Amino acid sequence: MNQDMQIHQSFRQRPLMSPGVVHSMQLLSMPYAALIPFLSRMTLENPLLEMESSAEDIPLDLVETEQEGEPLKSGNRGESLPGQESFETEEEILRLELLLSGYPGEIEETALVILGELEPNGYWKGETKELALRLAVPESAAEEALRAVQSLKPAGIGARSLSECLALQIDEQMKDASLLRRLVMEDLPWTAGNHIRQIQKKYGIPAAKAKELVACVRSLNPYPVDLTDRRQGGAYVYPELRVHVKKGEARAELSRRAESLVSVNENYLPEVLEEMLDKEGKEYLRECRTRALELMGSLRLRDRTMEKVLMEIAACQKDFFQYGFSCLKPMTLKQLAERLGLSTSTVCRCVQDKYMETDFGVIALKELFSSQVKAEGAYGSGAAARAAIRSILEQQGEDYSDRQIAELLSQQGIHISRRTVTKYRNAEKLLSRSGRRQHGN
Repeated sequence: MNQDMQIHQSFRQRPLMSPGVVHSMQLLSMPYAALIPFLSRMTLENPLLEMESSAEDIPLDLVETEQEGEPLKSGNRGESLPGQESFETEEEILRLELLLSGYPGEIEETALVILGELEPNGYWKGETKELALRLAVPESAAEEALRAVQSLKPAGIGARSLSECLALQIDEQMKDASLLRRLVMEDLPWTAGNHIRQIQKKYGIPAAKAKELVACVRSLNPYPVDLTDRRQGGAYVYPELRVHVKKGEARAELSRRAESLVSVNENYLPEVLEEMLDKEGKEYLRECRTRALELMGSLRLRDRTMEKVLMEIAACQKDFFQYGFSCLKPMTLKQLAERLGLSTSTVCRCVQDKYMETDFGVIALKELFSSQVKAEGAYGSGAAARAAIRSILEQQGEDYSDRQIAELLSQQGIHISRRTVTKYRNAEKLLSRSGRRQHGN
């Protein structure tokens, strides 16, 4: 009897997580390394789940632990969302907030891509026009998606500049909101330099009001969020996919399966403990079993979906896997989704923060998706243009300007503007002509 009570009480120490937490959509969004702490916590909350030895190849410092009765930390946010305790990173909380907002499919899918591209400080360095080309959506949809991201809390998420970040934090209910926003967007350096007299003169306000505005601007947060935990520390990358070329064929496989991380412990099934549990205890275990089986089903679905996407990528990009980025064909998330009969958001979740092993190193899946550039009457990928720019600079010296590079590319059948060359060169972290000359000296 005493043993019965002890078992009964220990089963009730931790509440079960909500059913939505094990939804396939959320698991699909998580990179392999993020699954470990998530599933580790699930095993703490469900006595029928246990971690398998396949999880041991992830460093222990990636697995968050919690003190008895204390929830895992979820960042320094002031607001709580339904199910927030279930997500291990600030990025997951932002995704949940976005998904709960009820945006139309195309907007939601595009916004999820933007979320995945945020810098660690919450800024977005992209352009809506380029994003629209890459995802094959209208530019208006990309702009609306950015507004959706910028509406998330804390205010300032998705800003493209410091001024925009601060402006997003100015609430309409704040005193002098329109004046503050104008000051931030037009004359931010004046607030940093405490140029009260210039502010007085331009805005026609007394010194006291100018000082009040400056103080208000300085109270805003230039870095409203910390996403450095988005990959559980950022230093670890665990490719869960593998593509190797053998006899001219790209062979694809999952190198790490989510399903292998946990299992259902048969020793705690209600029928096994028939003599030891009362009616309430048996019902609790049945509920635990239902949740455990739901989770296992979701993990299996995650693996199957990832495998399906990977196989199609390998088939579409076999030249890339054999010869490298110069042979990467233009491909958008939407195009791949249509080939597979999946939604774009599903493919987006498969790609975001996922890595694969190839014969020439580990790469992020998102690198395989790029906008199109005009190439000899057909279209090539932006990645191929970037590879060509790198080749020109590495093989032909430092004396070419971006305009001259554009002309050389045109001779190779790749027609892009000087401005696009600059953009791609910066993306490849290659110096400008003046920078190369200075570095050479």
